[in-house]
Amino acid sequence: MEATHWITAFTHTLQQGIASLADVIVPWLHEFSIAALAAAVVTLGCVMLLELRALAVLRRNVDTHLGRMFEQLDLIRFDHVQLLEAYGRHAANAAAAGSMSAKAQAADAANPTLTSVPSSAALTPNAIAAGEARLLASLAEARARRAEAIRAAASNLSAAAR
Repeated sequence: MEATHWITAFTHTLQQGIASLADVIVPWLHEFSIAALAAAVVTLGCVMLLELRALAVLRRNVDTHLGRMFEQLDLIRFDHVQLLEAYGRHAANAAAAGSMSAKAQAADAANPTLTSVPSSAALTPNAIAAGEARLLASLAEARARRAEAIRAAASNLSAAAR
């Protein structure tokens, strides 16, 4: 009987100790959970701000690249118009030279060793070379702008690291 009394007393003392410990720990645990919730809210706010910043940078980059793409399309369209004009001038010259071609065909038939100038050489006017030069210059400008942006970003990162 004495052993059961001793076990009962020990169990009762243990229950009282746990109850008093719970009275001390529960408020601390509550404060800890409130602090963890506040930290989670702050972290979520920071993540949202970083996402908004990333979206703004993405939009700016897309606008820049679309602007460059439309500049290139305008250059290509302008070159195409120049090529059409050059082809029109060539066609007009070919029509005017139509009467001369009949004489040239008769001369070629009489003398088969003479060859005429190929028409592809006639379709390569200075307009094509000028258009290619403008396109290459605009591509070089775009590469220079990209290199400058990369250098500026690298200098910003190095300044931020200091």
